[in-house]
Amino acid sequence: MLATAGTIARYSFTGKGGIEVAMGDEYTATFTLTPAQDYAFAEDFMLDMDNATTVLNDNGTLTVTVTGVVAGVIGDETGVEITLANAVHNDSTITTPAPSLDHTNVTASWSADTATFGQPVTAVLTFEADAGYTFVESLTTEKVTFTGTANKVTNVQVNADRTEMKVWVTATVAEAKIIALKLGLTKPSDSDPLDPTKEVSSSTPATSTVADPTVAWEGATVPEQATSGDDLTVTITVKAADGYVFAEDLETSGVTLSDFSKTSCTVSEDGKTLTYVATVHVD
Repeated sequence: MLATAGTIARYSFTGKGGIEVAMGDEYTATFTLTPAQDYAFAEDFMLDMDNATTVLNDNGTLTVTVTGVVAGVIGDETGVEITLANAVHNDSTITTPAPSLDHTNVTASWSADTATFGQPVTAVLTFEADAGYTFVESLTTEKVTFTGTANKVTNVQVNADRTEMKVWVTATVAEAKIIALKLGLTKPSDSDPLDPTKEVSSSTPATSTVADPTVAWEGATVPEQATSGDDLTVTITVKAADGYVFAEDLETSGVTLSDFSKTSCTVSEDGKTLTYVATVHVD
């Protein structure tokens, strides 16, 4: 219709970035049509174009203004990848982990308020595409993936105009890592009993994350008693409570024991046991 009506006398285009726009940007395009020789635009001329307005000028030309949003597509031929961290023991699943996908707004409905190790949680994630965006066609459970390796897609639904995607996910809850530990062992004085049961506390996540501490002493002149001049070696063994593991970084830093000199700190392969060895001089 426009190609046979005449020639384009002038045009202009503006968008969010001037004449350069990206997917999802709003734009305005204006162009003026001049009718071909021996033709004129009718006063009731109708232009069949979405989001377009026309003005018939006094000189017989027709000015057309088109507004819209640059169409954008979420995903590609391989599908979409959603950012979603693995659920961790004692996390609030209402807010953590929080899913995200570029160019969408997301709401999540979890099956439990708090994640518990050993008990998988499920969620329905609803992604609404930003204005001007639609989801790529033919999204299936095989084409929707997560960055978190413990998250599994069980179902995907996309509405007819591809502006909303619902994803059903089952998440395996991982053990929480203990990244700081304070050992509450007091430096012994002359004649103090070498008590094998001492306080041990944990911070990040919480004190309740450790259990069953044991303390073993070596180098005492008098059995089970500190004596002035003794150079003692103490070995403290701590277990991580259910749902927790010790971070490997604790072997180099993060464990504190005042008034003792650290010899070594090791974490078992399964992360459940921490062994701390230190020395102290009895004044």
